[in-house]
Order: sequence, then C-alpha cells, then structure tokens
Amino acid sequence: GTYGKNIFEQLASRIHSKYPVYCFVSPILVDQSDGLPDAFDSLESLAAIYVDAIISTHPKGDIRLAGWSFGGATAIEVRRQLIERGREVEFVGLIDTPAPRYYQEMLKDPALHKKVLISRLKWLVKTFEVPDGDTFLDSIRSITIDSIETADAVWEMLEKHVHRCDFSPEKRERPLKFIKVCRVNYRITLQYTRKSDDFEGLHLYQATETDSDGYYEVVESRALGWPIADESRIKKIQGTNHFSIIDSDKLTSSLQEDFASGKAEISLIVDEKIKAQNCPKRILL
Repeated sequence: GTYGKNIFEQLASRIHSKYPVYCFVSPILVDQSDGLPDAFDSLESLAAIYVDAIISTHPKGDIRLAGWSFGGATAIEVRRQLIERGREVEFVGLIDTPAPRYYQEMLKDPALHKKVLISRLKWLVKTFEVPDGDTFLDSIRSITIDSIETADAVWEMLEKHVHRCDFSPEKRERPLKFIKVCRVNYRITLQYTRKSDDFEGLHLYQATETDSDGYYEVVESRALGWPIADESRIKKIQGTNHFSIIDSDKLTSSLQEDFASGKAEISLIVDEKIKAQNCPKRILL
C-alpha cells in the first residue's frame, strides 16, 4: 500500500477473529495495460472484479466487509452485487469514507471542487517527490473544474507531467500507478448514482481531525453523507485523521467489537492500495 503492506498486515493481525481476515488488492493498482480498461469505467464494473474474487475464495457462507477511504464505497457496491448473487452480507464497515454524493455535490461549487482536487494532487506530488510539483500545481489553479471531464483532464495532466519528469523508469512507475488509481477512483465516485440503503450491519468509523498538511479535511456532513439512522453505528475515532485512522488502536477496538463478531465465516477489508501476491490462510496481500 501507500505506506507499505505492514499497516494492513498489522490491522488484520490485531483483529482477533475465529475466522480468517482477508485483504483484497485493487485491480487498478496491479493492471499492467496502458490507458484505462473498460473494466474500470464504473464502480459497478470494478466491484464485480472483487465479487468474483470473493466468491472464488469463499464459495459458501456469510460475509462481512470493511473498506477504508474509497474502499468503503467499493464495499457498499460489492455488498449489493453479492446479495444479487444470493449471498448474505451481514456487515459493512466504512472507515472514513464519505458517501459518493458528497463529492457529487462539489460539482455544483467549482471553487470547492478545485480545492479538494488540488489537495489530492498535492498529496501525490509530495508523497512521490514529483519534480517541479509546485510548478505543476500552480499551472492548474486557473482552470475551472466544473465537470467530471475537466477533473479527469487534470489527472491526465499530472500523468503527463510525471512522464516528462527526470525520473528513472523504476521511480516513475510508482507515482504513475497511484495516479491511475486515484484518477479512476475519483471519476467513478463522481459517476456513481446508486443510493445506499440503511441496514443494521452498516457501520461508520470516522476520523475527527484534518491531517497536518491539510490533504483531507474533516467532512462536516452527518455520517459523511451515508443514510445511517442509528447513532450507535456512527463511531468517531478521536484523535485520528484520514491517514492515521487505519493504524489507530481505537479503530482496532471498534472493529474488534463490530467487525469480528457475529456468525460470518469470512471478513474482507477492501482497500484500493494493497498489492495481492497470494492467498495465505489469514490474509491476502
């Protein structure tokens, strides 16, 4: 993942369950093709890849899902498709995942949309030490970002900028992979129009602080825009931001209480930043 697979290994190992806990990789991250394949043109088509992998790994029995960031929205769609295929999903945990409609509302406010998009670009530029990153960010500040198409074009501009940078091929590959992931996730989130239903097993784990660099500000919308009526299923993980929440002991405790209990025979943490190599008994990374 972005901060190494150890974070997710540690999270899974801290969740004490009598059943295995698996982590599934985003197919976008491991895709070797140029461009954007049709399989990544919607959240529904992306989730279908996860669903096939889940059914292959666990052909029978109930399932519990959890997802961090974009992975939470993916988990919602994965649940819908699993139910359509006759499977029971008794739990979905959203780890600091705003509802897609939160991002869709931004399209009505180009200034807010630009602010959020630039914050994501700044994170990539800093994380991967992209040369002349500040110059690139300055070059897009005059662009009006008022549609999915203009937002996608900005992601493509960053991709082209990285191609022009004085990177070794090995060093260039990593930011390009994550630009591809972020570009796809951003676009299909804005396009996703299905409404999530509230159900007893839907839980939200919400960060309470903005990270020190201001990349992910705290979303003030109740339940991050999700239709969760029961306040007991909305848990504020105090003292965490969007990045630190995944490594928080408080999150582990909450997941232990909600995620690891019950009758489900398998649990899955859906995250877009984990690279899958094989399928050991407890964790898939």
